[in-house]
Amino acid sequence: RNIPAFDTLFSDRSRRDFAAIGTSAGVAAAFTSPIGGILFAMEEGSSFWSIQLMWKCVNATATTLLAWFFLESAKKGFGPQTIPLKFALQNGDGETSFIFIAVHYWEYFLVAAIGIAAGLIGCAFVEINIRLTKLRRRLNFSKPLQLLEVIFFTVLMASLTWNLPLAYTVCKKDSFPDMEFIQFNCPDGEYNELATLLLATPSTYGLKHTFHAEAHAFTIQSLVIAGCVYLFVLLFLFGAKLVMGIFIPLLYAGSCFGRAIALSLKLDPFMYAVVGASALLCGV
Repeated sequence: RNIPAFDTLFSDRSRRDFAAIGTSAGVAAAFTSPIGGILFAMEEGSSFWSIQLMWKCVNATATTLLAWFFLESAKKGFGPQTIPLKFALQNGDGETSFIFIAVHYWEYFLVAAIGIAAGLIGCAFVEINIRLTKLRRRLNFSKPLQLLEVIFFTVLMASLTWNLPLAYTVCKKDSFPDMEFIQFNCPDGEYNELATLLLATPSTYGLKHTFHAEAHAFTIQSLVIAGCVYLFVLLFLFGAKLVMGIFIPLLYAGSCFGRAIALSLKLDPFMYAVVGASALLCGV
């Protein structure tokens, strides 16, 4: 207490902040939920909330979970090179089970790099979309021109999703009975990779393909093309005069990019599809 540099730690504000930080870390440790810990501290554990306090809680909950993973690795016997990541799975009966996926220590840095890249993409996406919105306001489109804009992008999206699989055709044997793959221009018993990724509805089959398909179901090139097409078209459609959502398309594009990164580094495509989806959604 006699150290001048630590004097601020004993102020009333610091005591309130540490109470909120401890609350968030405790909830994160109890439920292995860092975001839940932050939200609980925001609602119940703090009298005053600020951006600085939020980031302190983020660091506290993230450190708590990392410590938990390291301790769990010794308990589960993952060895000195890997630590577990915990995923919740829900079956058709509504019952939740937990699985542990072993990842190398260095993959945490890779996940952080994916988050940084997704944040930069999100910044560029938002900035370009803001400028497009301002351009639409300056041009002051009449209702017929607004309709023509929607028709133009509809035709563009239809042309891309139909012609790209024809231009870049990769056929594979359809050995996945539980997956709704699209044959398109491939021989019987085979499916077209890019057609499956572009023509499948993202909310029903698209995310199912990227999250649950076998590692060799899609090539890196097909995943990158599909992700870029969805992100590019979404950039121009968001703000046009039509009813649409941005949530599922961003998840789908991010899962394509995440799965492509995993395949290029020979890592678990399921985990990195989830990482890519959540990172791009948060980035935008």
